[in-house]
Amino acid sequence: MAGTPFDPATIRDARLRRFHAYWQSKCGARAFPRRADIDPVEFAYLLGQITLVEIHDDPRIYRWRLVGSWWREKFGIEATGMWVDDWPFDDQRRAVRSTYDRSIAARQPLVFARSVWLDRRKFDCETLLLPLSENGTDISMIVVALVEL
Repeated sequence: MAGTPFDPATIRDARLRRFHAYWQSKCGARAFPRRADIDPVEFAYLLGQITLVEIHDDPRIYRWRLVGSWWREKFGIEATGMWVDDWPFDDQRRAVRSTYDRSIAARQPLVFARSVWLDRRKFDCETLLLPLSENGTDISMIVVALVEL
C-alpha cells in the first residue's frame, strides 16, 4: 500500500507522540527497529497500554505475545499468549486483524482515533501501531499502544 508518508504531527496524545519518537530513535538507519531494540523500561509511562503482536505467515495469523494490564482491566480477559483468532468477540477480532493487515501493508506507523463501546459505555481512544523487523525488511511484529482521550 503506497501512500502518504506518516506524519507524527497527526498523533493527538502526547504519550503516543513520545512513544513514536522513542520508536523512531531505535530505527537508526533501518526502516524499522528490531524487537531487541525496544526496552520496556524506557517507556514505563505507557507500558500497561502496550501490546506486542507476533506476525506468523502461511497463512497470516497474529498472536498477542504481550498484553499490558490496562487491556485486561478493560476487557476482563488475559490475552497474553492468545491468538487473535481465539478472541471471543467476533466484531473486534475482525477489526483487529484488518488493522494489523493495514499496518503491515503501509510499512510505516499507523495512528487513528475512534470511539469504542465496552459494557454499554463509550470511550474515545487513539491507537498507534509501530512495526518491528528482525531482518530489516519483513515486518515480524507490531507494537500497539492505545490511550483513552
